[in-house]
Amino acid sequence: MKAGRAFTSFTRTERLGIISLLLLIAILLAVKATMHEWVHPSYNREQEARLNAQWRQLKASTIKDPPTYNNTHADTFPQKKSNYIQPVTRTEKTTAGVKIKMFVFDPNSVDSIGLRKLGLREKTTAIFLHWRAKGKVFYNKEELKKVYTLTQEDYDRLEPYIQIDRSRLK
Repeated sequence: MKAGRAFTSFTRTERLGIISLLLLIAILLAVKATMHEWVHPSYNREQEARLNAQWRQLKASTIKDPPTYNNTHADTFPQKKSNYIQPVTRTEKTTAGVKIKMFVFDPNSVDSIGLRKLGLREKTTAIFLHWRAKGKVFYNKEELKKVYTLTQEDYDRLEPYIQIDRSRLK
């Protein structure tokens, strides 16, 4: 019985807090209900007349009918979705505007420019360098396959040019 009562009763501090919150809410409601009686905004007839004139002018100048927009360029858009979806080819995916030049490289020391010249995508280059910056060291060629954006055909193309300098390894 005591355990059930502990959840339904309040301590003295909690009761005082509840009473003070209820009192504060009652005071705020009373102030809001009676505020119009003891706070009187200043009334200016000239300002009201000026505002009414501006309101009438604004109402007169607004457009009665919403404008209709004619799509004059509808003929320039393709009618079928298949007309504007371009298939991504391998050349677009690898190096846009970069000449592929194969050279011997060490994956532990090659920079981003070298990786791009080898024909790797920008995303693959960024992931490769980020992984290496986090402390990854490549001990053999096969570990390059773990770079998840490096495709198998990219790896097959790069494999003959990978040369790991064992003297620089820890």
